[in-house]
Amino acid sequence: MLEREGRRDEQIRAAILLSRVRALRGDATAARGALVAVREMAEASENPAARMAFAIAEARLDRREDPAAARRVLAAVLAEAQSRGLIPLELEARFALAEIELAGPDPGVGRARLEGLVAAARGRGLGLLAARAATVLAGTPPPTG
Repeated sequence: MLEREGRRDEQIRAAILLSRVRALRGDATAARGALVAVREMAEASENPAARMAFAIAEARLDRREDPAAARRVLAAVLAEAQSRGLIPLELEARFALAEIELAGPDPGVGRARLEGLVAAARGRGLGLLAARAATVLAGTPPPTG
């Protein structure tokens, strides 16, 4: 229906949300399927925010299989979001990077990124993003030493 109405960006956002829900329910295959269905549309979108949001969602799914590739994608999205002044996407990319770092050899880097993210999101009035990051932060062990 959304595609028929010519609302491609809305269709991309809906697929990203569906993918996220399916991933949270533990169905990685269905999560990936939701994104595969709109990949070409997202990559061809004239809206940089839609392209970046899609790239973040896909990197989140790819992080377990190829964290280095996901990190590269997220670093590129972060740089583009910063250059365009797209703060919510910048913070979302930082969040996804922190999630990768938490699972890496030095989780303290991810914790530090999340702490900065919580403060930045609150300072920008992005309470939901701050709360999501704080929840992840609360579930990670504090650094030892």
